Amino acid sequence: MQDRKVRVPEDPDERARYAASLGKRATPDEVAVLARLLRDSDPDVRLAAVESLEEIGSRGSGTSGSPDLANDCAIALTAALADQNAHIRWRAARACARLESREVVFALTRLLGDDNKHVAWAAADALERIGDPRGRRAVEDFKRSRRIQGG
Repeated sequence: MQDRKVRVPEDPDERARYAASLGKRATPDEVAVLARLLRDSDPDVRLAAVESLEEIGSRGSGTSGSPDLANDCAIALTAALADQNAHIRWRAARACARLESREVVFALTRLLGDDNKHVAWAAADALERIGDPRGRRAVEDFKRSRRIQGG
């Protein structure tokens, strides 16, 4: 990847639109910029970055796409899986489900214990879709404990 200086807009609304526009492209440079935007102070910018990474990664995971680029997107999404905002964690888990990358199994497994039940269930769904044996047992234990707790 070429290390070029990218000028990111100062206004949060413009940054969010910028992050959304990067999903239309599919290069490692855009993935790197989006990974940085996942640490933005504005949640709308972080959410737009998650959605763009999902868009790029889903194109990369197809038969004509680049699996490496899809994995790069999934790895970048691990930052969003730890976001302070539950909606962003939920959205990132759903994006990981769509990308089906084994690179995020550990991060998704940690989310099974999230305080927000929607986030935890999105992580379980993602792990099931990925189908990695490392996550299977954790999902079984999660579902068993949720049945006992009634949630």
